[in-house]
Amino acid sequence: MTKVLTVASHKGGTGKTTSAVTLGHGLARRGCRVLVIDCDAQGNLADFLGKDPANGLYRLLIDRAPLAEVVIASGREGLDLLPGDHTTAAAAIRLVGAPGVDYRLKRALASSDYDWILIDTAPSLGLLQTLAFVASDLLLVPTELTFASGLGVAQVLRTVATLRLDLDLSLELVGILPTKWDRRLSESVAQLKTLAGRFPGKIWTPIPTDAKANEAPAFGLTLWEYAPSCPALEGRDCGGKRWGGYAQAIDYLLGR
Repeated sequence: MTKVLTVASHKGGTGKTTSAVTLGHGLARRGCRVLVIDCDAQGNLADFLGKDPANGLYRLLIDRAPLAEVVIASGREGLDLLPGDHTTAAAAIRLVGAPGVDYRLKRALASSDYDWILIDTAPSLGLLQTLAFVASDLLLVPTELTFASGLGVAQVLRTVATLRLDLDLSLELVGILPTKWDRRLSESVAQLKTLAGRFPGKIWTPIPTDAKANEAPAFGLTLWEYAPSCPALEGRDCGGKRWGGYAQAIDYLLGR
């Protein structure tokens, strides 16, 4: 059965697209068949995979094109992409007020035979983010370890709570993923502790700050291709044990 996961944040710069790409490719490397979907009008998901942004999401939602016709191969085994571009914003405008619009993406994905679908959303509340929430089983919220980003986590969860009142939402918060963790910075350590206290049982081990995560998209490569043993993937050495990193995050997803 397909699991659909939305990666969402109401603040930019939290590593949202990096997380969607890295988790998607990581799941594919573990033998899963994965689709990543770009619901952000910036179209960055394609760029991160070395592909050109395209109007795939627009065609799926507005033209009602079959999913198989708008998906493209990422060039990685087991990983496909449903790209977006500037037409994504136009799709959101055209969908306003359409009958049953909240369930359009959910219905479009219903025939999927992927193991995992990961949806990358814009860093703000909008119609397309609502469609992603409705279409998803799971929600992952990346957050920087700063006070402002912590507020962004709360905003996402309030949005979900509000939508539950009006829509048939089966969305489960699978985790809050701290990114750009730097154990040398007192704010980073303090905010990690604050998040753990505020959202007990939902905080995943953090993703260490890592320049490689910023460099990889410029080459159209994922972290697994660009720096397969970097701290952002494998975590930091904490007393002889690796702690954090996207590899551990994938263990959480597969071990649920």
